[in-house]
Amino acid sequence: MSGNFIRQPRAPLVILAVLLAATAGMLAVEAARLPEIVAVHFGGGGEPDGWVERSAHLLCSAFLGFVLPLVPAGSMVLALRLPVKFINLPNKAHWLAPERRAETQRWMIRHMFWLGCLLACLHLFAQGMILAANAQTPPRLAGSLVLGLTGGFLAAAATWVMVFWRRFARVPQG
Repeated sequence: MSGNFIRQPRAPLVILAVLLAATAGMLAVEAARLPEIVAVHFGGGGEPDGWVERSAHLLCSAFLGFVLPLVPAGSMVLALRLPVKFINLPNKAHWLAPERRAETQRWMIRHMFWLGCLLACLHLFAQGMILAANAQTPPRLAGSLVLGLTGGFLAAAATWVMVFWRRFARVPQG
């Protein structure tokens, strides 16, 4: 994808739709491949220490996979309906001035959809790790994958925060 696509207003919606379709696919794969009792929590050594029935796991996974990615944008839509005094934003007098408010709101909601994409990716990778762990006998989670997933998510979340902060931390001159 080119950088220009990433900046398009609909890009996070398109990517989120693809990720939600991937979530549906992951659920179908999990329904077919997971055992009746699924290892879902693992100790430091990768050994399972928490189990649930497959149906409960799939229900929880569906909720997290489809609802959690939509929460950031949905909550931002609701938050932006609040009076300005309740919105915590750097330089909010500038960014929420009547002549800029609509564009600021569009940017913030789009940015929250990017956060939804990040959460959808986290969920998909975590579900892939659970699927891989349960494909082994006995189930075992690869610690290096957990560290990689955690590190990647934290780096992406830090980047997301920095982009948000840079957008609103300074008032443009001129």
